[in-house]
Amino acid sequence: MRITRSIGHTGTLGGFPNPPATTPNHPTKADLRGDPGLGKAQLRARRTFARWAILAGLALSGSGCIVDEEGPGSGICTPDLYVNWEVTAVVKGVSDTPVTCDSVGATLVSGIVGDRSDSVPCPVGVSQSAPLYFRLPRTGYYYPDIRLVDGGGNTLSELGAAGSGPYIFVDCSGNTQTPVISLSVN
Repeated sequence: MRITRSIGHTGTLGGFPNPPATTPNHPTKADLRGDPGLGKAQLRARRTFARWAILAGLALSGSGCIVDEEGPGSGICTPDLYVNWEVTAVVKGVSDTPVTCDSVGATLVSGIVGDRSDSVPCPVGVSQSAPLYFRLPRTGYYYPDIRLVDGGGNTLSELGAAGSGPYIFVDCSGNTQTPVISLSVN
């Protein structure tokens, strides 16, 4: 492909016209813009500054979410969900009384949210410990399915099976948390 420019220069460079040569008959690009012209070092410094400014802008514009351009859903981030839990039982007629994991034989808390799963130990001497953590593919409403399990793998308490439990809206803040979910052992 050959391109003829109105100022009399012909040629191509990757499909784009070559700039005119700087000769006494052809002014420099800077002269055409009215600029005094910059040397190579000054142009290189401006380009370097511009690149750093763009990178800094991108870094500062982060929202705590991870870009997920290929994933399904309407969100453009990967939201996080923390599920807080507590082991409870009916004690002296009072429901949802905190009890320790070992007092009911619990050793593990596991959960499923969407297609993600996590589990944490249920330590001796405490009724609650570290929350379950889920990195989800998109924002939206989710039903956490949480189970309290004994050493033999038997379920002692379950909340949220088949969407029966509480649902929570997970946003792009990167720090969505449930209220404390009571895993009641009766």
